[in-house]
Amino acid sequence: MRVSLFAGTIAVVVTLAGLGYYRNERAELRGASWRELGAVADLKVRQVTEWRTERMNDARFLRRTPAVGEAVAAVLAQPNSAAARTALSELLEPIKGGDRYESIIVVDRQGGVCLAIPADTNPPGRILTTAVQAVLAGGEVVMTDLHRRTPLAPAHLEVIAPIFAPVRDRGNAAREPIAAIVLRIDPAQYLFPLIDTWPTPSATASSLLVRREAADRVVFHDVRQRSEISVAGAAAPFALPQDIRRVTPGVREGPDHRGVPVLAEARPVADSGWVLVAKIDQAEAYAPIRYTAWKVAGTVVVVLLAVAGVVAYLWRMRNEQALRRTLQAERKARVLAERVAMLMRHANDIVLLADHDLRILEANDRALAAYGYAQDELQRRRVPDLRPPRGAATPDEAMEHRPVDGAVFETVHQRKDGRTFPVEVSCRLVSLDDRKYLLEIVRDITERKRAEQEIVRTSRALRTISRCNQTLVRAQNESDLLEAICLLVVEHGGYRMAWVGYVEQDAGLSVRPVAQVRSEPEHPEFGPFAWGEEARGSNPAETCARTGTVVVCRDTQHDPAFAPWQADAARRGYASLIALPLRSVAGPLGALVIFSGEVDGFDPSQVALLGELADDLAYGIANLRGQMERRRTEASRRESEARFARLFELSVDAILESEPGGHLLAANPAACALFGRTEEELRRCHRNELFDPADPRTEALWEERDRRGCVKAEVTLRRGDGASLEAEVSTTLYTDAAGRRRCSMIIRDVTGRKQGEQALAAQLVELQRWHAVTLGREQRILELKTEINRLLVAAGQPARYAGVDPAAPSS
Repeated sequence: MRVSLFAGTIAVVVTLAGLGYYRNERAELRGASWRELGAVADLKVRQVTEWRTERMNDARFLRRTPAVGEAVAAVLAQPNSAAARTALSELLEPIKGGDRYESIIVVDRQGGVCLAIPADTNPPGRILTTAVQAVLAGGEVVMTDLHRRTPLAPAHLEVIAPIFAPVRDRGNAAREPIAAIVLRIDPAQYLFPLIDTWPTPSATASSLLVRREAADRVVFHDVRQRSEISVAGAAAPFALPQDIRRVTPGVREGPDHRGVPVLAEARPVADSGWVLVAKIDQAEAYAPIRYTAWKVAGTVVVVLLAVAGVVAYLWRMRNEQALRRTLQAERKARVLAERVAMLMRHANDIVLLADHDLRILEANDRALAAYGYAQDELQRRRVPDLRPPRGAATPDEAMEHRPVDGAVFETVHQRKDGRTFPVEVSCRLVSLDDRKYLLEIVRDITERKRAEQEIVRTSRALRTISRCNQTLVRAQNESDLLEAICLLVVEHGGYRMAWVGYVEQDAGLSVRPVAQVRSEPEHPEFGPFAWGEEARGSNPAETCARTGTVVVCRDTQHDPAFAPWQADAARRGYASLIALPLRSVAGPLGALVIFSGEVDGFDPSQVALLGELADDLAYGIANLRGQMERRRTEASRRESEARFARLFELSVDAILESEPGGHLLAANPAACALFGRTEEELRRCHRNELFDPADPRTEALWEERDRRGCVKAEVTLRRGDGASLEAEVSTTLYTDAAGRRRCSMIIRDVTGRKQGEQALAAQLVELQRWHAVTLGREQRILELKTEINRLLVAAGQPARYAGVDPAAPSS
């Protein structure tokens, strides 16, 4: 019956455990699928937002660039001017950037197309024309929604930038756009692939762009199928609020626009009317749950079959054991008397037999040796006389008087010489010849008590080390670490006080206290335990720190070396102490001092374990200091990198980074403006494409740089449009952090300076020629100026030469 009950209990427990495990795994797998879907939705929204920001920034750049306004104004003023159209095209071509935009259209205020890149671009449709007129009226950059020129045409969207005429009058701030530039985007080139890409392998996962077309219509853009689905708002697979910003995060379950059950996570795209929906079919997302269900069911079935086999085996063994016990009962009964007699004589424990008055009747040899009595002396005593004299018996000791089936308890017995020892008493009432006797088996447990005490101390030390190691892992600063370690040593280690001191860098390596925790309450008569100045250099902490060895004081009241502090230690109950050195690779750090309330409270195992604790604490201190140093180094490195990045990006001089062979690696905005190329175009260039190979100074520049490592010279450069310019180049060879050789070039355009120098030289030549002509003829020139002024005054005009009186007589 009991075996059947046991088997049924096991079956129920296994079934419930399997069910609980399945529910837990299902919840975890379900949560993991939801979290992954939310992370993908956040990633896609962030990518789409960054893409929109880049496109809007391109349009804002066109809006605020004066050169673009001047070029557009020139085309509007001279629509048939090839030069004006070419100049505007050259400004817009870099913005188009290959496939970055499908086309660029310049539209005037009447809606006419002034310029299109490429020339065969379709003219604006009704939706785009309306959007352009709104931009011309509002004067702000606008990105249109996805739309189609015809139902079968691919989807497009445009970024529209208003263009203003160049400012002629600084005081007139009110301006109206003169035209608009339309940046037409084919979303299939980048936007749709960006949305469609799923970060993990999946057969059914995809993303949708959702927008509300009207109060009762919702449009789904399936970027994978390149299709649009427009449904009524009430029938939308994912219910969207009227205000798109009120879309709340959270996984939604239900059928999608295909009618397939899916998991979906919706996120609004900032500053747009779009909502991005990341979805995955429930069949794929919950496939691991189905697999777990089959696995759990199979495991439960196997365990139940195993339990059934064990029950059958136990049932058979039970019957065999019952038969075996019956056969052995008579043989045991025959040898029982012989065994009892031998047990009484040779047992390693004390065996006593007493009558109902607890008077001792029989005792074995072990009892005589343990108590020091002869047989007749012991038989004149009662069992309670073996305990030392004291008050009333304990409840356990009182059980000796009760006629119970048996009892086991611990007490203290006394030898004949007065010494006491702990014992474990197992007593039972036995029947002999129809009379009741008390049989006691007494075991000396002195060694066991000592071992238990050592185990308790060792366990306490191990528990303290474990808690301290957890604190070391989580510690953030040094002072909190020291206070926490001292607190754990006192609270979990059961010690009276823990004290940490650091070595001072003086002649005697004195120890300065930095952390202290004690278990005794605050006492108004004395403050924290201190070593005192009278014995500086000889106290255990300083001795330990100076020698690097463990110092143990096993009895503070009888150790002469501890005499200066015995009174204070006695008041506080400090019976023993240990001082442990804190050492690091750089040298001694200090000492950890622990006080115990027990004499000889630190056995060898505790000393070894506490030594490990001190080593761990020293490592934690060194590690925290290393972390602080690494954080300072890392902060300095980041600050240096940030300064270099700002210098690189904001420098007015062009800066290029290249390999020593000439392949360009990076260029700052000033370099892009100087050479008339984008950074990507410059990265594809070799330096020979930027430096004029016909200039002999170029080759000399590279040779001097390779020889000296750094050089500065003036050479001729070539822009992206083929124009040449004079520049001052400062180039240096260096090795980067990865050990690669690199070359930096700082370039300054000196064309204006050269032209100024040439103009000054021409003026100097003219002045020298004029000086040569007028030398010695100053009086004649003065007379000519006087005559000219006189004639002009006579004609009613102002004098030409100031400082020359026209009324002065000529010689």
